[in-house]
Amino acid sequence: MTTDDLITRYWRSWQDQDWTVMRECLADSVRITDGRSQFTDPDDFVTMAGRGPEWGEIRMLRTEFGDDGGAILYEGENRSDGLLVRTAEFYRVEEGRITEIEITWSPAGELG
Repeated sequence: MTTDDLITRYWRSWQDQDWTVMRECLADSVRITDGRSQFTDPDDFVTMAGRGPEWGEIRMLRTEFGDDGGAILYEGENRSDGLLVRTAEFYRVEEGRITEIEITWSPAGELG
């Protein structure tokens, strides 16, 4: 599986709420941070993702991939508060698994 395929598979697993696939994409020694919280246990992260807010339409805006990582920029509606949120995720891949995800996000405005 290419780096592009792995990162896209991970991202789509969130869209599809397929937590088994999400976990398969993450290395056992993953580090995921958004500047406020950090996860080093992939099972804890997947559990948190499954309990996250419901999202409306999500649009992938841009992707960039290389041999050892990539980035995805997307935006979508957080249905819990009605905000349009723009998010960038930066990935590092080693030995066929995601080992690091840096997440940054910003409210982009209210919908409606």
